[in-house]
Amino acid sequence: MPIASSSTLAGNRLYFGLYGNDEHPSRLVCLDARDGRLLWYMETEGSLLSAPVIAGNRIIFGTDKSVFYVLEEVF
Repeated sequence: MPIASSSTLAGNRLYFGLYGNDEHPSRLVCLDARDGRLLWYMETEGSLLSAPVIAGNRIIFGTDKSVFYVLEEVF
């Protein structure tokens, strides 16, 4: 799937968005920056408009469907 946004490197993690299609929805992807291993992904409503912003323990981004995400790690 084509990449929808620039990537963001934070620590040893690489974050970027993927365009969706009829078979696969748009998503935010997180890879291990050292070995390229998929750590996780999250389906999104629309494609990311720009690189995700990492602020402390939050990931912030908007999509082309006018949806704004603020993800926070909760223990």
